Amino acid sequence: MSNLVSVIIPTLNEEKNIASCLLSVKNQTYKNTEIILVDNFSKDSTLEIAKGFGVRIFKAGTERSAQRNFGSRKSKGTWLLFMDADMELTPNVIKNATVTASKNKFDAIIIPEKVKGDNFWAKCLNLEKKLYMNQPSILAARFFEKQKFLKLGGYDEDLIAGEDWDLHVRSQKAGIKIGMSKSVIYNNESNMNLLEILKKKFYYAKNIKIYAKKHPKEFLSQANFVSRLITRPALTGMAKDPAHAAGVIFLKSAQAFTALAAQF
Repeated sequence: MSNLVSVIIPTLNEEKNIASCLLSVKNQTYKNTEIILVDNFSKDSTLEIAKGFGVRIFKAGTERSAQRNFGSRKSKGTWLLFMDADMELTPNVIKNATVTASKNKFDAIIIPEKVKGDNFWAKCLNLEKKLYMNQPSILAARFFEKQKFLKLGGYDEDLIAGEDWDLHVRSQKAGIKIGMSKSVIYNNESNMNLLEILKKKFYYAKNIKIYAKKHPKEFLSQANFVSRLITRPALTGMAKDPAHAAGVIFLKSAQAFTALAAQF
């Protein structure tokens, strides 16, 4: 019999996204799953919508790291998949992750991300993720063998930003074998305009200091977007889509100034 996979989703006022998120889990080709939703006391209809999908619901705060760790302790699965409420799984994500882990004896799996959306900035964000697809420093695992995850201590609850990178770095240092999935997860950022993207960047930049102090070498590599864009694969990718490549350069420059402003 296949191993149970626990899908853990932290939520806070996600009524616009939660139905499509949960539906994408329910539609997985791998069926031996449980969904654990850990809600940070939403004020909207997030929980009412979630109840219609037969998920296990808990209430806990205060940030995503604490919610994820809480969900891991409540889980019954052999494997843990962490996703956000604004994400959607493509149909074979869990199957591909379990097969890849089993065949190669991996303890954790990176699942590449794409951006779901048709507006200009969504396409720019999608191109950016595509350019970084084979750059290890910017990627982080989100599918873990449960006991290895617990032994690591889970997500660092002192981190509001960079918690996924932190877990990935600690996993590597602990000798955990990490593989890459062929299937992708979509980030649903279809309605975000430039101002909303920059506001999001400001929030995370304001809270990245703890991560930067904890992992200075890794942070410098991750924060240096110029070095990532001048690799041969990235330059080749931008040459194929010059309009959105220009958007990526403008967006990353604007985000850099936003991140700088967040430090004052």
